Amino acid sequence: MLLRNATLDVRLRAASLRVNRYTPAMAQFFFHARYGDTLFEDPEGAEWPDLDAARAEAIASARALAADDLRSNRPARNIQIEITDTTGQRLATVPVRNVATD
Repeated sequence: MLLRNATLDVRLRAASLRVNRYTPAMAQFFFHARYGDTLFEDPEGAEWPDLDAARAEAIASARALAADDLRSNRPARNIQIEITDTTGQRLATVPVRNVATD
C-alpha cells in the first residue's frame, strides 16, 4: 500500500510538471504613477506575459486619463506611468501627455 501511494504521488508530480512546462510564465509588473516629484507606488502589481503587454496596458490607462482630462476641458495631466519589475528596475515610462501621438 505504501508503494502504491508513492507511485500515485510521483505520477501526480509528473503531471503537474507537464502542465507547468506548457503554461507560459507570467511576469509581475508594477505601474507607479509619477506626478512631478511625487511617486505613487503600486503596491500589488499585476501579471502580464511580457513587457510589451504591460506597456500596452499602461498606454491604455494613460489614454483613459487623457480622455478624462479632454472631457473636462483641461490640459492632459503631467503624469508618467513607470513600469517596473519585482526588483524595482524601471523598464518603461508612459507619459500621459504623449499617448495621443503613440
